[in-house]
Amino acid sequence: MNDYEKIKNAHQYTIDASTGEVVEEVIFRVEAVFDSGFSKVWMENCCKAMMAAGKSAPLVILFLLQNLDKKSNCYSGTESDISIGTKLSRQTVCKTIRALKKVNFLATRRGKMMINPDVITTRNREGRMKQCEDYLKFKEASWFMGCTKR
Repeated sequence: MNDYEKIKNAHQYTIDASTGEVVEEVIFRVEAVFDSGFSKVWMENCCKAMMAAGKSAPLVILFLLQNLDKKSNCYSGTESDISIGTKLSRQTVCKTIRALKKVNFLATRRGKMMINPDVITTRNREGRMKQCEDYLKFKEASWFMGCTKR
């Protein structure tokens, strides 16, 4: 059983043919709670990000969504991987990622990107709250990493 299923039970009454006695049966079944494969999108935030990031943003965002770890809301890969997957130039992908970071659509670390769960998530309310905490930590760590001297 996973996050998208829950157990429901029901009572059913039958008559035993040999004794004529009423017998109570409990029936358990697993039901889907959510449609899997769907993302929750806060349209205003998403549209603002796409408008700010330019015409390549929908391609980059779609690629990220298709390759996202749904539990963590993270993409593990490089800008070059996105460039190959979207058939956009690396410069266009870099420019788009910078614009998406600027409008708080995502945060980046070397080889990893996390989409802001206030924009897009696949989790239920509790899972999204955990993702929001993780996003703030991820964002702070990537900001700190960007400020260190190398």
